[in-house]
Amino acid sequence: LSQINECDIVIQTFLDEYKSVIDSFDLSTLHRYKRKKNSRSKNAPKFDVEQYAYCLWGVNVFNIPGLKDSAVMQLLGELGHDFVEKFETAENFCSWCNLVPNNKISGGKILSSKLPKRKNLVGQIFRIAASPLSRDKGEMGNYYRRMKAKSGGIQANVATAHKIAKIFFTIVKKKIEYDPCKVGIDEKELIKIKMARLENTLEKLNRKLAEAS
Repeated sequence: LSQINECDIVIQTFLDEYKSVIDSFDLSTLHRYKRKKNSRSKNAPKFDVEQYAYCLWGVNVFNIPGLKDSAVMQLLGELGHDFVEKFETAENFCSWCNLVPNNKISGGKILSSKLPKRKNLVGQIFRIAASPLSRDKGEMGNYYRRMKAKSGGIQANVATAHKIAKIFFTIVKKKIEYDPCKVGIDEKELIKIKMARLENTLEKLNRKLAEAS
């Protein structure tokens, strides 16, 4: 435990030095992420990662589902404050992260979907961040489960990691807050869609039953 605390101190020192040589953003405009009680991991850094991330990027990325202390701290170290200047689009960034599958398509259908055989630490951070979202009750969790039902667990993880990375790049690039409404439909809307499909199926069955009588 003491060694972990020592590492946290060293990391914080580096972040302080880094922040001192760049044009950092004003903390007075930071709107804190509303944490759930006891939501911090026991392995989370002891210093305020949320504050440092805002100083470097000018937007609170903690509002993106899956991106919490450890993941954001790693992204700070891997990407720096100006990474958005190195990519023209969010898709270019996702491709660099190795989160864009090489799809083999024939007749409009995907025959196979595999990631290129190369490692990218940033992409791995996003994939690890996406894994717990299979149990998330929000829009991102709904998206993960839809992808899993459609293509399987591995593809769902990559697709969700891709979405997180794309949102992450976009809000840092444009300095806009995360909007869950743009991720997908919520649980209530999903239930309404399922009910409409079931009612449509029931109506068709009733018609067939009437025709058979």
